[in-house]
Amino acid sequence: ELGASDPEMNDGTLVRYLRGEKWREKVAVEAIRKSIAWRRETDAASRPHRLLRASHWPELTVAPRSTVASGWRAGWHGCDREGRPVFIDRTLGMDVNGMKRASSEWGTEVVEMALAEAERHTEFSARHYKLVGGGAPFETHVVVIDCAGMSMTRTASIVPVFKQIAAQATAHYPDTVHSMIIVNAPRWFYSVYALVERFIDPVTRAKIQMCASTEALFELIPKQALPPCLGGTCADDHALGPP
Repeated sequence: ELGASDPEMNDGTLVRYLRGEKWREKVAVEAIRKSIAWRRETDAASRPHRLLRASHWPELTVAPRSTVASGWRAGWHGCDREGRPVFIDRTLGMDVNGMKRASSEWGTEVVEMALAEAERHTEFSARHYKLVGGGAPFETHVVVIDCAGMSMTRTASIVPVFKQIAAQATAHYPDTVHSMIIVNAPRWFYSVYALVERFIDPVTRAKIQMCASTEALFELIPKQALPPCLGGTCADDHALGPP
């Protein structure tokens, strides 16, 4: 019944909600009902076409410009060694001050862009990853967080925005992340993470991996599937097919 009410609520999606709610069926059903209402209210299915195409799918190596869309530094890029799609997030290096000057609603725009990427994963999971992975479509993906250009000041100003993204993703795209790989982290990041690690949910904490070198990253994701900014050889950020 729930699956029939929204084409994106397929069997795999329903299982993800159950996993996200620790198999509490009544809680999961209520979460799904809220998500279906949210999807209709926000026209979630059209978000990738409205926002991501407007940004012309900028290459991951392009320096940020003055608007949120053209300065967006994230995108899908190949698959890991098990065939899961890889999302590379370089937003920690974005020009936050430039975005603030360009738009008073920059935070809302960043949240919308992130949700558009989440929706793109939902849209592509059955159509493209099934072919790329060589089997059943993957319901989860790998996130590579590139901390290059990260600073305490810049990170502090964008943390509230990341909290909004996390809340929306948890509510409407639960349990889509298989693992989160952190690369190019500055030394101070490890000290901060050691302090907050104990407060992170154990399930989430188990998904976080620190890669201190590109060699360690290549063990998880083939070099030919990574862009040059991460030591890879693939310059095509449309590696998973057309938008």
